[in-house]
Amino acid sequence: MFHLPSPPQGWLRTAPGSVVVAAAAVVLAMGGRWLLNQWLTDAWAFLFAFPMVALAAWFSGTAAGLLTVAGCSIWYLVPDLPPAPRPFEAGLHIALFAPTASILTVLVRALVPTPEGQDGSQLLFWLRSAAVLAILVPTLLFAAVAIHLYDLTVAEGQRRVERMARISHEHAQKLFQNSELLIARVDDLTRGLDGEQIRARSAQLHAELGRMVKDLAQVHSIWVLDDAGKPVLSSRVEPVPPGLDFSERASFRQHRDAPGLVVVTPPRLGQLTGEVFFDLSRRRDTSGGRFAGVIVVGLHPGYFLDFYRELLSAERGLVLTLVHTDGHLMVRWPETGSGVTPGARISDSSPMKGPMARGEAAGRVAGTSSFDGQPRIGAFRRIENYPVYAYAGLDYGATLAVWRRDVLALAAFVVPMAALLALVTVVALRRTRQQIAMAEQLRREGQEREKVEAALRQAQKLEAMGHLTGGVAHDFNNLLMVVELNTTILKQQTPALAATRPVQAIQRAVQAGTKLTRQLLAFSHRQPLLPRSIDFGERMPGLRDLVATVLGSKASVEAEAAPDTAAVLLDAGELELAMINLAVNARDALQGPGRIRIAARNAPDPAGGPRPHVVLTFSDDGPGMPAEVRERAFEPFFTTKPVGKGTGLGLSQVYGLCTRAGGRAVLESAPGQGTSVHLYFPASSAASADSAPAVADGGTQELELEVLLVEDNPEVASATRDLLQSMGCHVTHCPSAVQALATLAQGHRFDVVLSDVVMPGEMDGIALARELPSRHPGLPLVLMTGYAERLSEAEAMRAVVLPKPFDAQLLARALAQAVERSRSPATTQG
Repeated sequence: MFHLPSPPQGWLRTAPGSVVVAAAAVVLAMGGRWLLNQWLTDAWAFLFAFPMVALAAWFSGTAAGLLTVAGCSIWYLVPDLPPAPRPFEAGLHIALFAPTASILTVLVRALVPTPEGQDGSQLLFWLRSAAVLAILVPTLLFAAVAIHLYDLTVAEGQRRVERMARISHEHAQKLFQNSELLIARVDDLTRGLDGEQIRARSAQLHAELGRMVKDLAQVHSIWVLDDAGKPVLSSRVEPVPPGLDFSERASFRQHRDAPGLVVVTPPRLGQLTGEVFFDLSRRRDTSGGRFAGVIVVGLHPGYFLDFYRELLSAERGLVLTLVHTDGHLMVRWPETGSGVTPGARISDSSPMKGPMARGEAAGRVAGTSSFDGQPRIGAFRRIENYPVYAYAGLDYGATLAVWRRDVLALAAFVVPMAALLALVTVVALRRTRQQIAMAEQLRREGQEREKVEAALRQAQKLEAMGHLTGGVAHDFNNLLMVVELNTTILKQQTPALAATRPVQAIQRAVQAGTKLTRQLLAFSHRQPLLPRSIDFGERMPGLRDLVATVLGSKASVEAEAAPDTAAVLLDAGELELAMINLAVNARDALQGPGRIRIAARNAPDPAGGPRPHVVLTFSDDGPGMPAEVRERAFEPFFTTKPVGKGTGLGLSQVYGLCTRAGGRAVLESAPGQGTSVHLYFPASSAASADSAPAVADGGTQELELEVLLVEDNPEVASATRDLLQSMGCHVTHCPSAVQALATLAQGHRFDVVLSDVVMPGEMDGIALARELPSRHPGLPLVLMTGYAERLSEAEAMRAVVLPKPFDAQLLARALAQAVERSRSPATTQG
């Protein structure tokens, strides 16, 4: 049974002691949080409060815990003490912290033994603890979900304001761009005219301006100023009243001093109409580039307000604003007071002040509005090429209204469920003692099941890795084959190259790559092995010498086979490679002189089957493996050796050898007890003499054969064709089996077909081998492959199988053997 240790007694349990403990807990909790404020800002306000509440309750009782909860809450509400949250956030955080921490206090007291050390019966203790947990867990989950809903609500609000800011930005930008087009039309209309000429034709030009703005509700007016700042043309009045002078306006001076600007002004009152508008203007130049005046388009703020009003009709708590980069407020919806007045500016405390000063193009802001004092989250976007920002803000109150509704609905569900859960817990605990024996039995069965499932997962993982490594090795085999064949061709063409260091280095690299792919394909069950009957009684001396050569003088080697040990079907080369890999691992593991023992004997099927097996055991007296290493030892590329000291493929090759032969590999090891690898193989009473045709040794010869080469890989096909031609063969290449059959159907005569096994499309090499006997009886076939998949089908048809990568001699022998077999009356293919 779980107990907290008994708390100290004496003065700490009194009322003054509880107050002192609570005060110390508050200082440690919130003072520690204060020290981290520069990194955490206003996040995780009660980071240390929960453990301090638990300690206070443990030391001094429930009262001390509740006093700590109250003290931390009061500290959090003091404006000048970090973290200083926003008012609405403070209430939210306190509402989540106080109940949760109070329940924690009750839970701690329920788990702490009484001062006398008697806690009542075990059943009563667990009933109280379970009841408290039944309340605490839903409460904590409720708090977590409430915080998550709050984050989602704020994120959704942020997306809303970003969407509205983007809409406002696009709307304003299009209006400004249209205004620029309008200015360009006015410029074309007045091009080549000076101020006096425009005044002389003002009636005609005024009518033309009227037609331009007739359907443009956003345009307040169009003005044309001469080079002295005097209005000479207007869409509002005709003729232009004398005495108007705009030369003192900052926008006019900007155009006069700097060509090429598009100026947007803050809102102003019209001298003639008294209406509020803001200008978008551009300079006029003569044909010689001299300043000729300014064209001004006045825009109605009301047009923007009408658009915002319609846009936000269904959006509660949203604010849209256009702000000039100099801080002047241009348009705001909803309007405050009498609307936007000329000269209204955002204050230095506005959240938009910093981003505008830094010239940011877009972003998010949060803070209190300088116009109505409402806290908001917001987003802004600068209107390209114009000194104006579009801002959208959302009241926190509107954001939290949705959150409060969801939390209340959640609380209406959680509170009754928590009470019901507590009641059910009490009832269930009363029956616990009657079910202890059953639970223990279920626990043991569960552990056994976990072991079985873990073994199954390990087997599935190894199988998946086998498929992956097999695919990689197949492609790598093709690359090695291209290198090997082209190297052979180079040596034939230039015999002097054969003894050079570069060519020898290439050949050594190909041999190393062939060994690596052989290990990968053996693990993935795709290596085209040549199984033979292996008698361990005869093979054991050779295996001992092989292992002793690898180990050198570092360890002694003992090898023996029981006299009645049955034969097994294995690829001799793969068996030797497995022994070498095991010997290398043992040599690297031995920390000093050691002993290696190799033994073979008959054994039952390790999987419980009826077929007898033979087990070959390779043991060393090295340091052994920990459990976590032993469980992953057969995984390809897993190694504990330093970088560059091992590939991680040794034991995976051993695993592949056993599973390919129908057996399994079992590893026994423990720290300080050495390592034993047991290789189980099905026993066999007869050799597989015809599983792969024997090929006589011999060098490359002049074959003078008509060869039909079927290979989908163009690089492999090119290298193979060149090598065959160097042997005197005439080669016809087809990239697919279907094309090969079509070529044969045309009546071409061939001595032998050389085909890859794995090819895309309707037919692969095996399908071609099935078709040839019926369509072209007697035509020999040699199959090239780096896979062992479907190899048994090829061997059943007695086709000659040529493993990739191959050299010139092996290719020549395979072709000669296939041709000789087809001419023998005792041999048939099919």
